[in-house]
This record gives sequence, structure tokens and C-alpha cells, in this order.
Amino acid sequence: MDKKSTHFVLQDGKILASTDLQKVFHFLIEIEKEIESLLGINKKIEELKKDYNEIFNYTNYLREKLKENKIDYVDLLSKNLINISDSLSFEQPFRWQLIALFANLEVIFNLHTAYEHEIDDEASLRSITMNQEPIKKFINYFLLTTNNKYYSEHESRFTKITSKDIRELRNSLTHFFSIPKKGVQLCSDPLSDQARKLENQLKKEKMGHVVFFSEQDFHHLINEAIKLRLEKWSNDFINNREDFQRKISHVISYVDKFGVEIIPHHTMKKVLSE
Repeated sequence: MDKKSTHFVLQDGKILASTDLQKVFHFLIEIEKEIESLLGINKKIEELKKDYNEIFNYTNYLREKLKENKIDYVDLLSKNLINISDSLSFEQPFRWQLIALFANLEVIFNLHTAYEHEIDDEASLRSITMNQEPIKKFINYFLLTTNNKYYSEHESRFTKITSKDIRELRNSLTHFFSIPKKGVQLCSDPLSDQARKLENQLKKEKMGHVVFFSEQDFHHLINEAIKLRLEKWSNDFINNREDFQRKISHVISYVDKFGVEIIPHHTMKKVLSE
């Protein structure tokens, strides 16, 4: 394997990385952009509905003023425009969001595995990542730990969740587009307050320790897990640069082999038009 430039320091939340390592972070950043777009789709639609309603209401106000002042005008607005706000109603793709987040988590787990086991070939990585114990160990070390800032802020709730629960949720969603009948249950983030009340009610009625988990909960846990992984890389670099360089080179190689670059739509359009 070619020797890579692997200077890496995480300082005050900023990443200082050499050129060869930057491609790894570029790959992760592009994934995060897509995740944020998917999680923010409902918010965008609500903002669009709000903007549309403001424009529509103001247009109606102007129309009424024209009528009051007997000013002739040509009404070019379609009656169908009245129903646009209703047509913008959108069912949140909640399960898709969780599946995308699990895919994001597995990207980090694969990079973690490439680093810790010093491998970059697909067969070797798959033999490890398909094993339940390594992924559970990873989840306990980076997600379900008080070292994870978001976990520590909500410890009383997350302490009820195990790595087994996380894996069962992942398997149910990806294999049958469903969720387990017990343990972790899903709710959208705006319903979090009601979810806490329902958890307590179910507990009082002795119906089990159900924990409701939102897409934003999982997103925050993963982001903090990524920070922990980066902090460990930074510490490894500071403590033993030669060891770090050898191990991180497998991560760079793995991203080179399998980190697909998505061609932006505007770039594709330009190429096809030439």
C-alpha cells in the first residue's frame, strides 16, 4: 500500500487534515448533506406552505381592494391555486429516514473496522461487519455511552436502550420495512413530549419499558458518535503517528475503492448538453 500523507488533528471542533485524508471527510460530508436534506424535507414543505399562504392571502387582499374601488382587472389566477396548500401536505418518510440513518451508521462502522483491523478489501470487511458482536461493541462504545454527548444529556431515557435493540430495529426496518413489537418504538421528533407521557403511562400500566425513538434522536447520537471516532483518530495521531498512518491508510484505501462520487445534476446536465 502506498504511503499516505496522514496528518490529522481535531482541535476546537475543527478538522486539520492532510490532502490524502481530506477525501475521507469529503465523502462523509456529502453523506451528511443528503441525510440533512432527507430529515429536513417536512420542514422545507411547511416553510413552502407558509410562504404560499402569505402570498395567496395578500393576493386575495389586493383583489378585494380592486373590487371595492371598482377597478377593472383580469383575474389570471386559477381556481386550482386555492388547493395548492392542501396538495403540499406530505406524509413524513419516517421509515426511510431511519433506514438512511442506519446506512450512515454502517458507513462509520465500516471505516472504523477498516482502521481497527487494518483491512480494506470487501470480503474481509464483510466477514466482520456481518457479525453481530463487533457492531454491538461499536454501538456500545460510540453511541450508547456517557462519552456520547447527546446520550449523556438524555441518559435517563437512553439507558433503557441496548445495542441489541438498535440492531433489531435496523433489521426490522431494512428487512421488512417494519419495527419490533417491543423495546424501541418510533415517533416523529415533534411528538417527543407526548411520547414521554405515553412511555410513563405504559410503564404504569405494566405494559413494558417502551422507549420512543425519533429520527432526530438517532441523528444526534450518530453525529456525536462520529465526533468520538474522530477524537480517537486525533489522539492516535498525536500519540503514535507511525501506527496511526499505517491504520488510517486502510481507511483512505477503502474510501478510494468504494466511496462513490455522485455527479451533481447541474454538472450532468452541462456534460450532456455539450
